[in-house]
Amino acid sequence: MIVTATCSGGFAGLSQTYRIDTASAPDGAAVEAMLAGAGLLAKPAGGAPRAAAEGADATAATGADLQHWHITVVDGGHENTSAFADAGAPALRWRPLLQRLRAAGPA
Repeated sequence: MIVTATCSGGFAGLSQTYRIDTASAPDGAAVEAMLAGAGLLAKPAGGAPRAAAEGADATAATGADLQHWHITVVDGGHENTSAFADAGAPALRWRPLLQRLRAAGPA
């Protein structure tokens, strides 16, 4: 499974991408468990790709310095993406995964 997280915005307006292959990462099983807990591994009906925005319009959250994230998981031909602003409750469930990806360093 390939997990890619892209962050843009923030005070400096920078963009960074983080990537991990859970098959070769030493803690790949833990990363997969984090994804399952966040609901990103749920396969959509019919196998079609699923895109989810946290909240009514999470990518349009207000605040000039907010970081905006897109997390994509590719697993066995299925691709799931979630987008959110790093603010409030929706971002909290993603924090453990984002900390793990940041610790591994940018892609």
